[in-house]
Amino acid sequence: MLLGLSSCSKDIVDEQRAANSLLNIVTRAGDTNDDDGATTVKTGRIYIFNDQLQCVSVLNIDEQTQDATTKLPAGTYSVYAVGGFDVDRMSLPTQSDAKPTSELQLLSDKVMDDLLMQHTEAMTLSDGDDRTLTLTLERQVLRIDQVAIKQVPDDVTKVEVILEPFYKKVCLDGTFPTETEAIPLELADQGEGKWLTEPELYHFPSKGKPVITVRFTRPSGTKSYSYTASEELPANHKVKIEGTYTQKEGVSLTGVLTGTEWGEDKVITFDFDDTNSTTTTPETGGEEGGGDTPSTDAPEVGSFYQGCYVLSVSGKNVTLVSPTEQIGLLDGTKTNAQNIEILNNKLATWTAGDDVTGNWRIPTEDEARTFLLDTNCVETSSTSGIDYFCMTGDELMVVTVKYSNKDNAQVIAGTSSDIAPRARLRPVIDITLP
Repeated sequence: MLLGLSSCSKDIVDEQRAANSLLNIVTRAGDTNDDDGATTVKTGRIYIFNDQLQCVSVLNIDEQTQDATTKLPAGTYSVYAVGGFDVDRMSLPTQSDAKPTSELQLLSDKVMDDLLMQHTEAMTLSDGDDRTLTLTLERQVLRIDQVAIKQVPDDVTKVEVILEPFYKKVCLDGTFPTETEAIPLELADQGEGKWLTEPELYHFPSKGKPVITVRFTRPSGTKSYSYTASEELPANHKVKIEGTYTQKEGVSLTGVLTGTEWGEDKVITFDFDDTNSTTTTPETGGEEGGGDTPSTDAPEVGSFYQGCYVLSVSGKNVTLVSPTEQIGLLDGTKTNAQNIEILNNKLATWTAGDDVTGNWRIPTEDEARTFLLDTNCVETSSTSGIDYFCMTGDELMVVTVKYSNKDNAQVIAGTSSDIAPRARLRPVIDITLP
């Protein structure tokens, strides 16, 4: 009798856990049609997680079939969807590796195209349910349609525009990791002083207010004009930038975010003059072998200089923060002195920013606490915290920054000597303006 009861009990549990619930997922793009009216979601992938955040199913969709169906046991699930022109251009996680925080990045040999995402959490299925879930995907990229510079002097042989910093990854949950990159654009001479490019380039949005740099190359050297925009460049907008150069006033730029079938129109105006410029002589030219000659006008704290965040300014002495960072440099098994040596060896070959040279170093605790609170420099949505290396006297420490739902802002959670592989190196450099 006991054996019979045991067998009956097992059958009941197995029946309860059987995949008797049917979930049909329908995806659609919300107001994100191309100009020809065709849907932008031509391929897609759907990840389904249980309440333990384990990926239990991965479904594929295509242009002809915008929905997918799967059977699941009764339980609570969250659904994450990725769609676009060709999602296989991205480094999508496999089912065994997938997490809501999995990072998606453009594959090295691919070109970015439209990318849309959406997710829903805590959806409960009862045994025998037959449910349809409709997900309206939201665009996670912007598109740079045109960049034009007018009244360029005749002796200019090359015109470039660099936009930075822009996110280079997106998580499955739609948040953006802190890693950024610059977008270099080379313009073509159209004659009569006009240089133009129409790349229709898709990219992740800017991280905070972007820096726009215009470079004029002449036989005598290169002159750059830089300015920090008054607002960020968000996803779901088409970007058009037009600039006019005047000898006295420098470059005046107008940036237009076109919202036709995307987001609402925005107009951003940038004014460039010689106080925002730097001059670089050719490697084989200039006095005493040439070299970089930055402007003597010191940048403002909180702005960007040569692509780096300006942490502090004292006269001509400026401290900059690297726009890039690295994780996984230490394994947590070394002594303090060994850890410092490993990081310093890495910093000896560190390159970042735009023609910034010198000795990169680990920031002090006070420096780290300062730039980690500025979302223009480091932005995080993590509520558990992200560790960054810093020096407290002669000891290597980590300072933790996190997002506080209570304060609705980034906060410093504290400093610790517990060095773990997850800690990140974001170095600083001290430079002197001429």
